[in-house]
Amino acid sequence: MTISAVHDRIDKESTERRNELEKAHANVKGTPFLLYQAPCLVNQICSPAALARVLDAARTSSTRPPSVPSAEQHAKNLIHLDAA
Repeated sequence: MTISAVHDRIDKESTERRNELEKAHANVKGTPFLLYQAPCLVNQICSPAALARVLDAARTSSTRPPSVPSAEQHAKNLIHLDAA
């Protein structure tokens, strides 16, 4: 194989891996893959209400639940348990 052929193959495989990763990320987040592929088409795919629901879901999922200790409290708990 020539060097240029190897570079072309690496570029192609890299693009394929990136697309697979974006699809997987979109599936995990529950957002249509097309939103990641063509952000300019968002208004054609989703209504503002649907986008607001996605934003609210993102806010909710990024908020720490009350039952989970903060990072500082977790560190204090570990120190307390190590001392015991």
